[in-house]
Amino acid sequence: MQIPLIIYGEPVNSSFFDKLLDDKKSKYLTDFKRYFNYLKKNNDSYKHSSLKDKISIDRPLYDYVSVINDWLEHETDGKYTICIDQSEHIYFGFKFTGPTGGDIICKIVKDWNKKKELRDEYFEWISMFEENAEGPIFSAVY
Repeated sequence: MQIPLIIYGEPVNSSFFDKLLDDKKSKYLTDFKRYFNYLKKNNDSYKHSSLKDKISIDRPLYDYVSVINDWLEHETDGKYTICIDQSEHIYFGFKFTGPTGGDIICKIVKDWNKKKELRDEYFEWISMFEENAEGPIFSAVY
């Protein structure tokens, strides 16, 4: 039995990643390479890696999402995450570390309702992947 990932976020459009897979000369691939090179400079697990090491032939979508997630977590100091489920649906949301209890969930919801700057920041980051974001909901991602 798999343990679900609890996420306070929402599904996002996979067009960013689809364009990486479809068009090898797209601006999205250029952006992705920029994010990857940033990780090479700033993340020890990427220091001696190449794109061929990180992006597999058999499951490239999962690998693209993983690299973008590493970049997103580094850029936001672990505040946000992006993940993919078994059905290849992609989710963006707040990152929870360790066990998540009711007190943590209540704090995040209260902060969301009270702090406009938190909502603005969330919508700014999610706009990279989803133009019509509505706001986070709790989901269990398998």
